[in-house]
Amino acid sequence: TVSRRLAPLGPPEVLFPGMQPLLADMSALPRLEEVAFDFLTDDVLAGLRALRAAGSPEEDDERLRPKKVILSGVKSLLEDPEIALATVLGKLGENLQEFALLVETEMEMRPFLSGFLHTRIGALPNVWQGRRALQALTLNWTAFDDDGVRSIAEHCPQLHTLLLDRSEYWTDVVADIIVEMLPQLRRFRMRSSAMLSDRCLYRLMEVARRFSMLEIEPSFSMSSYAMDQLKQRISPGVYDFDGGSSSILIPSRGSFFGFGGGSAAGTLAAIEAAADALDPYLDEGIQQAAGAGGMLRLLEPEQDVDVDPWGVLALPSRRPRLEIGR
Repeated sequence: TVSRRLAPLGPPEVLFPGMQPLLADMSALPRLEEVAFDFLTDDVLAGLRALRAAGSPEEDDERLRPKKVILSGVKSLLEDPEIALATVLGKLGENLQEFALLVETEMEMRPFLSGFLHTRIGALPNVWQGRRALQALTLNWTAFDDDGVRSIAEHCPQLHTLLLDRSEYWTDVVADIIVEMLPQLRRFRMRSSAMLSDRCLYRLMEVARRFSMLEIEPSFSMSSYAMDQLKQRISPGVYDFDGGSSSILIPSRGSFFGFGGGSAAGTLAAIEAAADALDPYLDEGIQQAAGAGGMLRLLEPEQDVDVDPWGVLALPSRRPRLEIGR
């Protein structure tokens, strides 16, 4: 990971020494609707704090109005990512539809932080209030517990994508929250936790057909039998071939198919086996590949999942957009 930082400025360019006002200055672009910014640091947050909070009587001319905001930064330049989350959301307007905050760790530090528990975060009603328009949320650092997830669900009932990469404090109650409070959820990610069990999987099975993509890192108390049952509920009639370390779902007469991670040799072997088993429907199914079924994706511990900054929420094309970063 390359350390990414914009040079901080001093007076008279900024009010206080050491600020980086570029992100805050986007409040002067009222028609800007999409932002991707790869330089989030404490210097940038200092510039944001100078803006009035969203919802205050004087904030009409000092707020960020994009519908889509994708931010990333490096942990060494963000003292407290949880505070960064609250700061940024406090400066965004209520029309926000998609939000992602991705905090990266330097490559040389990753071996020391493997298995390290993050700070447990509970309910944050002040952060999530006024977010009924939010449809997609992606966070990879903040470790919410059950109350934290419930707070998100209460204030963001329109969510169709919820990708939280820290699940170490979750219990089976999270599945109840997802099933009962987020009826429009189509894509959901669940990492492993010592407190998650088969009960969570069976609860998700009750609404399995809702999901177009369900990503699960199996927990210690989850059985392979329950996982197989969940897979069948999500993608009925889909054949599962295990090609070494790869896992491939091949469609039966046009159901959805997906490719998991693994070696190229294992992937090719699985494709060949699938072609022999399902011919003549294989080519037709792959071409359609958008049937009624969803997909269950099993994640490995510490596995990074690629994020397409413009692929989660499809807004109409030709929207005013600013992308600063890689």
